[in-house]
Amino acid sequence: MPRAVLTTVAVFVLIAGIPAQAASPPAGPLSALAENSSAQFFRQRILHDFGNVRVKVGNDGSLGGWGEGSAPGPDEDLQTTDGGDASFEFPARSDCMYSFLGGLWFAGLSGVDTLASMAASSGSSTLRDFYGRRRIERHVDSLRGHQRFTCVYYDTAIASYRLGAWDRAPGIEVRQTSHAFASPPYDRFILIDYLIRNRSGQTIRRPYVGFFDDADIANTRAGHLREDGPKDDIAGFIPSHTIAYALDNDGDPHGDTVWVPTSSVGAMGIAPVFADPLPHDTSFNWWATDFGQLTWAPMRPSPDYPSYNSSLPYFPGGPRQVYWTMANHEKDYDQLWSAVDMSGEGWRKPRLGPAAENLANGLDTRILLSFGFPDMEPGDSIRIVIAVAAGDSVHVHPADFARLFDPQHPGNLNSQFDFSDLIRNVEMARAAWAGQFDLYAAAPAFISTAPDAGDAVRCEWTPAPFYHVRGYRLFARPLGEASWQCVAESDQNRRASTASGLQVGRAYEFAVASLDWNLTQGPLSHPDTIIVGRPVTVPELTCESVRNVVAVRISVTPPPAPLPPLRFVNLYRKSEYEDDFHLLARIALSATDGATAAGQPRRGHLSLLPNAYIDGDIAIGTRYSYRASVENSLGLEGPPSPAVSVTAMTKDRRGLIIFLDKQETASLYNPERQLEFYGNWAAQMGFDTSTIVDDDLQRWDSLVSIQYLARYQCIVLVDEDPRSRSPLRTVFMPFYGIRKYLASGGRAVFATRNHGNYFWYCGCYSPAFIVREFCGVDAVFYEKSVRGTQWLRGEFLGAQSVDARYESVEADSTAGWDMPYLRQLADQVDTIFAAGYIPYIGALGSLDEHTQVLYTYESAYEPSNLHGKPVAVERITDSTATVMFNFPLSLMKREQAWRALTQAIVDLGIDTTNYWTPPATTNRAMIEWLYGKSSTRPDPDWDINRDGVIDIRDVVGGIKR
Repeated sequence: MPRAVLTTVAVFVLIAGIPAQAASPPAGPLSALAENSSAQFFRQRILHDFGNVRVKVGNDGSLGGWGEGSAPGPDEDLQTTDGGDASFEFPARSDCMYSFLGGLWFAGLSGVDTLASMAASSGSSTLRDFYGRRRIERHVDSLRGHQRFTCVYYDTAIASYRLGAWDRAPGIEVRQTSHAFASPPYDRFILIDYLIRNRSGQTIRRPYVGFFDDADIANTRAGHLREDGPKDDIAGFIPSHTIAYALDNDGDPHGDTVWVPTSSVGAMGIAPVFADPLPHDTSFNWWATDFGQLTWAPMRPSPDYPSYNSSLPYFPGGPRQVYWTMANHEKDYDQLWSAVDMSGEGWRKPRLGPAAENLANGLDTRILLSFGFPDMEPGDSIRIVIAVAAGDSVHVHPADFARLFDPQHPGNLNSQFDFSDLIRNVEMARAAWAGQFDLYAAAPAFISTAPDAGDAVRCEWTPAPFYHVRGYRLFARPLGEASWQCVAESDQNRRASTASGLQVGRAYEFAVASLDWNLTQGPLSHPDTIIVGRPVTVPELTCESVRNVVAVRISVTPPPAPLPPLRFVNLYRKSEYEDDFHLLARIALSATDGATAAGQPRRGHLSLLPNAYIDGDIAIGTRYSYRASVENSLGLEGPPSPAVSVTAMTKDRRGLIIFLDKQETASLYNPERQLEFYGNWAAQMGFDTSTIVDDDLQRWDSLVSIQYLARYQCIVLVDEDPRSRSPLRTVFMPFYGIRKYLASGGRAVFATRNHGNYFWYCGCYSPAFIVREFCGVDAVFYEKSVRGTQWLRGEFLGAQSVDARYESVEADSTAGWDMPYLRQLADQVDTIFAAGYIPYIGALGSLDEHTQVLYTYESAYEPSNLHGKPVAVERITDSTATVMFNFPLSLMKREQAWRALTQAIVDLGIDTTNYWTPPATTNRAMIEWLYGKSSTRPDPDWDINRDGVIDIRDVVGGIKR
């Protein structure tokens, strides 16, 4: 279920001690304005240009607007100043625009009427229900980097000034104050404070306040609409932070490979900051259109407006539709889910076919975030503050959209979006309001500490995030004490200092505060704690399982003078069955270069080598984790390194073939054929074989335990029963050992097929996890054959190679028909290869980025909906290597199939050229084969024949003459 479906109540923070702005109402209700026939209304939009986000605001309740927008009315004086075409631009002067036009919506009930006013329409920019009588007042404090615009506007009852489809307005006055800031990190949002007063003389029941935006995301530098800016945007909602957002569908990479200056990789968001009184309801709605045949918006049944339950949503066209849209209590699911049927969650069924994909892909999108308030008596007011914020780098990788967009599986792409910057900027806006803009004596963003000689600490900090800073003060205190002591002061250009004479081995906290132009000290930064004299060097570790030991390689960089030299590395270990690390060894370092020194074996079978520690006290198949720290000449231990892990695996055998046997007398497959095909191949390749019978569930784990599998460089899992319910239907369900083997770097070939399910979802149980995680396949699909539904109607002719290393394989008709019951039916069905319907492996767009197709389905019939679909894939990464054949190799022509299986083994890195069995004639030969030149190999009994002399007779087999 997508994130935005979850019901979330918006949280508003009431700020105590902040009085509402005093309103100066006109002498009478707004209808009195109609009596002044000479009233002049000014429609003006000017740009907040102090911050890194530039947003245009108007004295008509508007937000944004490309250029001047629509032409002024006959009694208007339209002025668009300070920024030309800028509407919602981020970053500043990048020409990346995120909005066409948005603004304030207000609706309520009065008597039997439904009333609504909108600063901008969802269908065009020409509807203007709010008008100012004075120009916007500008207040700029350049020293502190604060820009404030104030204005007052009304929704008038004079029909000639209203271009909507209705005549009566709610009758409200709006006093609007907007704030922008030049200082990072407060420069990626603006705050807009609305004081909305009922001046109608009537009670407005159940009022709603909304904030609308028509998002047209494009870069105008390359030419407006270069990439269909208004036609490829998507909308969504972050319920945990009550943020409505819009972003470009793919971020406009160049060639789907790189970001360029014209890429629109961010997002715009609208979020509540403060409200008085508290709202009782929050709704989020989006809708999208191509202005032709395609329009869509999610919709739930509404008991308040039953007549709209079945109507296809377009743009709200009258006050009742406007009010219903604001008051529908919905929090729409994200637009990426447009093609997914969400009716099970209570939503209307989506559009079907290409229309749904077009919607999920991105269209001309609008968002509306609205809030319900208590009734407003004449003279009552609502105060609400919103943040209009930008978020950077929501699109992370340029190829994500091209690689992952799938309208039926939108989570693949959605999981790659990074909204952290947008969320951070909204939360910074809320913090700024809560502090009532106490930004200017703010603390530096970050302070770091490092040892500097034995009793000294060096502190560095980043610039304070405000427009002008005059200096800094550094503070320190022993950990646990309450009072801070100022230990250094500096000017604005020096952001580092050293504190000396500290007690070695004791923990201290350091923090820094900034001073503004008036030498007013800001709050302390978050403190950084350091133990004086403690080394900060962290060893670098790698570990590797080598036969029956684990080699831990340690690299240590010596600290520069005058820091105390390092003397030891402390190596810690824990097994998967232990909760905590314990000290494994204390390794001496040389006094000159910090390298580990050679030493003698310890604890009997543990030995110490240069830059490596050989851990022989292990159990095969167990996962071990290691970490290390250094100890200096002061006897202080540094922080531990990140843990590295490895599963102890001998891998002294080449490979293992595991068969699954259903033991069914009426089975429609040929297990003897499988055993012959794979058994003969195994004999030539030096692979062992093992047959698992599925009526012995309790013994499965022991039969394929990690301790058993750890001997093998590679495993081949064979499950070619065509009646299996899913690929590898049982082999992974209880087999923890196989999962652990693959996760520990083991290599595998999956030889399987399935035709039991029409559609197989990955993720439903353990086999799906294995196929997704280790094969890079999201799903295995089954499509109905054009030849009918009986699986005995053979259609699979063979597999067509798409990789030059593999040759195409053909079905062996003789082998295919050589099965019980099939020969009896040969005269009743088409006499071609009876492999059944082979499902294909995922849609091409759903494969993992590391997964490549090896074979595609070759059908005996044209046309076929299976022809050309992937039926074999390969996934090789640094951590795993697997090949999956989703057709029965044992029923292919033997020479071709053997070569295909052998090539898969070669691709997995297994040497197939010089297979030889281990010599079993002497202990010495066996030990050397197993251990190579390892220093930990056991000391054999060289006198094999017990004649008291080690001579040639021991080598040739111990024959005593």
